[in-house]
Amino acid sequence: MGWLGGAAWIGLLAPGCSDPGEDARAVAESCGQQECPVGTAFRESRSVTSGVDISGGYDPATYKADGAYQKLGAGDCEYVCQVINSCPDGTFPVITKDCFTCTAIVGGQPAPTQC
Repeated sequence: MGWLGGAAWIGLLAPGCSDPGEDARAVAESCGQQECPVGTAFRESRSVTSGVDISGGYDPATYKADGAYQKLGAGDCEYVCQVINSCPDGTFPVITKDCFTCTAIVGGQPAPTQC
């Protein structure tokens, strides 16, 4: 069990806009600014890709040429707050911001916690 979160950004460069490669890098770098509850550990995965797409064409019959240039960028950040120690059989984790404990299941209901 754990808390899941993440962010993703994909962009194309339009005239007058920022560089999508730099924006994607900022998304991936922001991942490490998360907090996990007591009893869990922060695990993350980051990726950044950027590049350019250049295309062109030429029609020899009309002597016309065309072309396009586009900057691309994608940034991704995924994180999970992973339980450090598993709970024993017959119990399940109870996680809050300030407490991690394992509680038993009694009569189909969780027992009161000690947090």
